Amino acid sequence: MMSWLRDLALIWRTLVIVVVPLAALPVLLTDGSKEMSCLYGVILVAVFWMTEVMPLPVTALCPVVIFSLLGVLPARQIAPNYVKDASIFSLSCLTFALCVEKWNLHRRIALNTMLLMGSSPKWLLLGFMLPTWFLSMWVNNTSATAMMIPIVMAVLQELRLIQSKARGVDTNGYHDRDERGEDAAVEQHQTPGPEVKTTKNMAHTSKMAAVTSSTICSMFNMSDRSEESIEYPSDDFRNLCKSLSICICYSASIGGSGSLTGTSTNLVMQGQAEEIFGSYGLPSEINFLNWLIIALPVSMICLLITWIWLLVHFFGFK
Repeated sequence: MMSWLRDLALIWRTLVIVVVPLAALPVLLTDGSKEMSCLYGVILVAVFWMTEVMPLPVTALCPVVIFSLLGVLPARQIAPNYVKDASIFSLSCLTFALCVEKWNLHRRIALNTMLLMGSSPKWLLLGFMLPTWFLSMWVNNTSATAMMIPIVMAVLQELRLIQSKARGVDTNGYHDRDERGEDAAVEQHQTPGPEVKTTKNMAHTSKMAAVTSSTICSMFNMSDRSEESIEYPSDDFRNLCKSLSICICYSASIGGSGSLTGTSTNLVMQGQAEEIFGSYGLPSEINFLNWLIIALPVSMICLLITWIWLLVHFFGFK
């Protein structure tokens, strides 16, 4: 019995590919209409998609073959839906996001913005909101949030380390090892190149950010807290954690509405508008520049209102 189950497990993908089309044949043979043929194709693609019996990119291309064979639509009408302007636009935005992540551009923008804004909680909050809002205008909202949240967590972790040091816990060894490791990595190269210079710059920026974090820590007077409150050394620190985390999400959503490339729903709407207006022989007039002129001022106003609301909600009128 067990050997039979093991053999079945080895060929289950093949069984799904063979059995599902046969099991769904009654749908196809009901009346032979295009609607039932389309439903048959949808069932096949949905089952293949959920079970992943084939790679997802292969499953995504199945409608071109299935609907053409069943006579639902010819291939020349199906294939253009895979390479619409909105699809290519989304692909270019994804490529841009990968480039930003590859070269840590989002970290440079965020850390330098923090250094310019200062150590006050209200300016630190704005210092995180601005780069997230700016990045979200060019990449997907989710990508911008995923890029910025680790930076927020690093700043909060630095605050914890400083608080532990203020309470007498030895953290010098940790920082010293990091600095020695960075210096050793730089000294291994006899001829400094672009990568070495980048490492030095990032190390310097990180140290400056740590100084900013220490100033915030001293403002919140975290050294005078009890052992039980080590999770949130103070109410202000707890509010800072909440506000920094939620401001990233708000800023990404607001930035996504500021440009046509900010989120995929904008591109979908552009594609639908072109299709609807095109059916009447009219241009949609929705392009990147027109969208930016109309939506960017609104996005900036929303960002400012959100910043003020977060300050009042988490820190009160101070």
